[in-house]
Amino acid sequence: MVANSERVSGTPKNGTTKSAKTRKKRTTSSSKGHKKTADVGETDYDVEIQAEQQPKTPPQKIQVKQRSVDGSSRNCSAIPAGVAVSDEITTTTFNDAGGFASGHYGMLLETKRAEQLCKSLALQKRHVVALYRAFKQEEQLGTGEITTGEFFTLLHEQPRQLTKGLFEEVGLARDIKRLHFDDFVLCVATVATWSKSELLHYAFKQFDVDDSGVMDSRELRAFCEGLKNDSSFYFAKNVNIAREKLAARDRKQQNQDSSRHLNQTSSRQLNKGPSGQIQIDNNGEEKTLVDLEDLVKGSTEFQVAFYPLMQLQQNVRACALGEDFWARATVRRQHVEVVVNYMGLHSGKLPPISFVTRIVAYLIPFSQAYAKTLVHQLAVLKYAEEQRKRQEEAKTRAEAKAQSLAQIEEEGKNRN
Repeated sequence: MVANSERVSGTPKNGTTKSAKTRKKRTTSSSKGHKKTADVGETDYDVEIQAEQQPKTPPQKIQVKQRSVDGSSRNCSAIPAGVAVSDEITTTTFNDAGGFASGHYGMLLETKRAEQLCKSLALQKRHVVALYRAFKQEEQLGTGEITTGEFFTLLHEQPRQLTKGLFEEVGLARDIKRLHFDDFVLCVATVATWSKSELLHYAFKQFDVDDSGVMDSRELRAFCEGLKNDSSFYFAKNVNIAREKLAARDRKQQNQDSSRHLNQTSSRQLNKGPSGQIQIDNNGEEKTLVDLEDLVKGSTEFQVAFYPLMQLQQNVRACALGEDFWARATVRRQHVEVVVNYMGLHSGKLPPISFVTRIVAYLIPFSQAYAKTLVHQLAVLKYAEEQRKRQEEAKTRAEAKAQSLAQIEEEGKNRN
């Protein structure tokens, strides 16, 4: 049984299965499995952090409508609109194996996972309040949840193949019907801080239905159709052109590979036409295979065609806090990843940072020096969390191995 919790509201605004495909052979191969770590040292982190002015609102008395719930549902509280939110508000929440929040954001978040995500992005309480106000635009009945349809309405999006895998990608059930505020935070904060490559990888996974790592002609056609929605019909022609060029590029690569292979084959095995020329298969789109690397190149060459995909992220960012805020958070997240990689290669040691930088960071809270020290602080937290997960995984494997050995010994004794 979960204890009653409270949530503070801000002022709402009006507001096929098929056979596996063979991966393409490329003339050049890129090594995978080892991430390249940039030299961090005294790198100037281009992270812009600005102070946000908040209008002072006289504190008001909060009247909370409580309700208890069973283990199958989540506890939610409805608070009259127009209540000022104070940073001094605290709450008693649970931080046990069930994954409840520690109260870092007061009464706003319930789950430990949502709380950790917000902390990893350096979100402050006022930022979570802004997310809650966006959530309340659709949740106006005091139920503490919205439907997935209302979620997409808030994003000015439609449920389609490109978006239906979004919930699963952030760790929720693929067929989820209703979202609590913590679920909403997971969706918005995750998608809003995706890099361009992560956004393309997500889109690629939605249409690579057999999980083969390449899209065939049908999947490529479905991908391009999925980029078109009611709000981006002006880009349909550009999408079609991009698809044709991606397919043509792949056919050219296949023909070059075939020609190279045939030139290395005995003349008796060559397939020649009446004129004695080697026959190269030019069989249209049917043999097209496009991988993620092709898609990344295509998004650079045909930016207008891929704009509807980028627009998905822009809509998510626009629903709360805005494009500029999430763009800065994305850059900061990428810098944190660089520092974490550095720590992994140097036994957990941080990149060197000068004494002057520390002094400037202390004296000027919103300077580049402060941004750099903030990145280091977030990197330490992320590195510690990753180490904890590795230790838990190692412990689980050791326990499983010990249990397996014990069973083998027990079976041996029984035989004797």
